[in-house]
Amino acid sequence: MSDKKSFLSQETRQGRILNMLIYPVLFLVAVLIMNIAVGGALLTPKNLSIIFVNCVPNVFVAWGVSYIWSTGPDFSCAAGMVLAGQVGGILAVNYPLGYLGMFGGCILCAVVLQLISTGIRVKLNMRPWVIGIAMCLIYESFGIMYSTACAAKGHETVTIPSGLCAGITKMPWIVILLAAGIIFMYLLHTRTSFGLNYRALSCNEYVAEHMGINRKKTIYIGVSIGAVMMAIAGALTMILSSRITVASNLGSFGSISKGLCAWLLSSGMDNKVNPPTAIFISALFIAVIFNFLTRLGVPQGTWLDTILGAFIILFLCISARTSKEAV
Repeated sequence: MSDKKSFLSQETRQGRILNMLIYPVLFLVAVLIMNIAVGGALLTPKNLSIIFVNCVPNVFVAWGVSYIWSTGPDFSCAAGMVLAGQVGGILAVNYPLGYLGMFGGCILCAVVLQLISTGIRVKLNMRPWVIGIAMCLIYESFGIMYSTACAAKGHETVTIPSGLCAGITKMPWIVILLAAGIIFMYLLHTRTSFGLNYRALSCNEYVAEHMGINRKKTIYIGVSIGAVMMAIAGALTMILSSRITVASNLGSFGSISKGLCAWLLSSGMDNKVNPPTAIFISALFIAVIFNFLTRLGVPQGTWLDTILGAFIILFLCISARTSKEAV
């Protein structure tokens, strides 16, 4: 009997490993086909480095969204990330605090703004998207006031000089940062009671509360973790792009669009691949798609976004049809 159980256990482990490899292998095949289509220019070491570095901020955005949005869409996190990037940039440049100012300022600002937004939502017991849109507009107005004040003095909004804090975006430090993020998110998601509680909360927060889970405490911890991930993404974006443009009328939502797409794409792999890992695979594949389409001469903006949106819909439809869910 024990031999039979051991065999079944080994068979189950092998099945899980095969399931986990399905999507990475499919994506690898797709990448190889795209590489052939552009004459091998896609998988050159230099281009792969560019793709990898550019996908890392979107991975952190997607990790942040996976916690902040798990109990409902909260658009304020986008404006919070933009504001946090400005604060981090000011501390790094105007008060030359370097990495401490950049990442410390971003994290502190993003967490405070997210807790304010979430606190109002929990206190008023309103839908997340309602408070999220309202707070997003408010946070964006703060950014516009800062931009207007800079313009009145004849200055631009904070710009990161070339080379400042740039070491974190180079090899191997960017790989170390991403690896640390994957390990942290994996352990948090699968090896902690908080991860289990938050997954239950994301299904139905009120049912989870009746099961004995402290709803408010779990929500606050979850959005704080998500805000830290978003803050790291904001800091990396500031360093890579030199600045984050302040926006109005929910325009800051564009700053998290690719990360949100990665999160949506990863949801089709949840039944086979661990969510934090699935998010990384999705963000990397999206970066490859954008690089591939750019090399084919597809115009930036409308057509790139159209193709990406169509691909996500198609992938999720196929995933939904092939998955077997117990009701």
